[in-house]
Amino acid sequence: MELFDGDPITNFQAVTACYPEMVQIVVRKDSGISSVADMAGKNICVGAVGSGYEVAARQILGAYDMSYDDINETFADQSTAKNGIQDGTFDAMFMCSGYPNANVTELSLNGNIEVLTIDDEHLNKLLEAYPFYSAFTTETDEYNLGHEVTSVAVKSMLVCLDTFSEDEIYALTKAIYENLGDIQEINAKGNYMSLESALSGIPSDLHPGAMKYYEEQGVEIPDYLK
Repeated sequence: MELFDGDPITNFQAVTACYPEMVQIVVRKDSGISSVADMAGKNICVGAVGSGYEVAARQILGAYDMSYDDINETFADQSTAKNGIQDGTFDAMFMCSGYPNANVTELSLNGNIEVLTIDDEHLNKLLEAYPFYSAFTTETDEYNLGHEVTSVAVKSMLVCLDTFSEDEIYALTKAIYENLGDIQEINAKGNYMSLESALSGIPSDLHPGAMKYYEEQGVEIPDYLK
């Protein structure tokens, strides 16, 4: 991943995959933007400098053979981006978040926004170029758009320092999955979690304590995680 190119962080291990972080491309309805290609010459908030969604903005623009040279980019956090959409400073913003996102939900209340779908051609380009992405389509209409939205997503993960013992992380993993129902009642994003998907999107370095619990539950551990 380019954020850590030349300076990798290696002192952590994975515990479990959690929920998909969807790249959400929010546009003002009066912006004239119905596709990423329409962003040329527009005022676009691409995210905070060095953030994951700023990287995603560059990658998605690149899939459309565009770059920051083609837009009027601003680097800012989600709250600033939301305010800019509200007051007309920005025509669109990129963000990466679990779905639904509270800022986008707030923006949707007045019916003045759209959330863009990435079409199949450019979605496939992104999936081929960046294997850490997966396709994600909304199953509910939390933003009252009247349609589903398809974009790319990355899987959020719970990780820990590799100094934690096998027993400690075994107990943590067991506590998560033996109380998953309670987690789901507190936060709907817990509905994306299950033992069947616990390893989905984890690239490497599963903690031995988590591995022990999954093996006890009959979860098959891929060789690259051992």
